[in-house]
Amino acid sequence: MKGTVAAEFIFVGSGRVAVNLALGLRSAGHHILGALVRSVESDNARRFQQLIGPVTAIPGKSSSNTQLPNRALDWLRVADAVIITVSDTAINEIAQQLAAILPQGCHARVFHTSGSQDSSVLSPLQALGLRCASMHPLQTFAATQERAQNLSGIAFSIEGEDQAVTLATQWATQMGGSVIKVPAAQRPAYHAAAVLASNAVLALLQVATQLLPDAAKELPNNPLLPLFQAALDNVRRLGLPQSLTGPVERGDWNTVAVHLQALKSDVTAYDVYLSLAVATVELAVVKGSLSQPQAVQKRQQLQQLLHPCGSIQTVPSGGGNFAFSNDTDFPEKKGTK
Repeated sequence: MKGTVAAEFIFVGSGRVAVNLALGLRSAGHHILGALVRSVESDNARRFQQLIGPVTAIPGKSSSNTQLPNRALDWLRVADAVIITVSDTAINEIAQQLAAILPQGCHARVFHTSGSQDSSVLSPLQALGLRCASMHPLQTFAATQERAQNLSGIAFSIEGEDQAVTLATQWATQMGGSVIKVPAAQRPAYHAAAVLASNAVLALLQVATQLLPDAAKELPNNPLLPLFQAALDNVRRLGLPQSLTGPVERGDWNTVAVHLQALKSDVTAYDVYLSLAVATVELAVVKGSLSQPQAVQKRQQLQQLLHPCGSIQTVPSGGGNFAFSNDTDFPEKKGTK
């Protein structure tokens, strides 16, 4: 990238996040020295070597050898940044290990890419005077790409020491991303939002797919995918809440009741439908499709079915006529009484 002052990066970890960030940083004009890994023979390490550059093994926590290889020490002496991409539970362990063996003169800023943890997990390195921050790419990396196609346009949540935050902001911008400042106290909720928008969507698709008739499941492509895509396209085009449609949005509670009756024997689908129906009520109020009094009544009914307490009027489990009026209770799932 023209005008970029190239920085020297080391990664700790060689998985999908490391590879994609390394590809993005390299495309932005930076240099990747390599990755520190537990085993150079792992599939992740081999892929990193193939796509990015060299890897060097570092001793594990239980190893009797605590010395870093000479190549790793050389990297740490010249690196501008160390990016830790290991699992959340291993970040502090890595920080402790690095703090114990860093070479004299190491001036690198240290970052981790966890969405749920803040920069305080790097406290062993902060205690040495190193500037640390968290830098989480708000993206899912299901597979390693051979080019940096997943970073442009995404958001990076950044938090930590001011100078480290400034550098991370520059690098995120150079990779084509935007930056959101997420204070430490808000990171768990922020990361929960990310999980709902990625992992939970896949779980929702799986639950919905299981409800399809066998003929639909036998099609070469999941017939629900165009529906999912159209919903996302509507959000991009119209935004929330204007893209909302469906029975809750139009106040068609008879249809909602029929759906719940059909799902009574499937506890997971029933609970998922109910939870999302409650959330949809909130969105319909924002859109103006439901009035507050309507929303209060229906939200209460739905929540009572989701979290039953006390005596609730329900439709008999044997079925019956489900042409409900708008003030009728919804059917409970089996086994709730």
